[in-house]
Amino acid sequence: MGALFVALNSYVLSKVGATLTVILVITGQLLTGVVWDAISNGVELALLLGILCILTGILVTKRGQDQKANIKGY
Repeated sequence: MGALFVALNSYVLSKVGATLTVILVITGQLLTGVVWDAISNGVELALLLGILCILTGILVTKRGQDQKANIKGY
């Protein structure tokens, strides 16, 4: 499983960049924790707001990277 994680990270890193790769890894870990918590304790409004904040952070980061790439001409 660890080898698969390293291989996928290497592939994703070359496609989306280091910042977004790290954010996606951390987001996956956080969302997995939220899902496990929701399964054991039920879904609360705070969990849904947390997920929304995480996804918004990913979108903002990706949009910022796209704008930098357009400015540099990539």
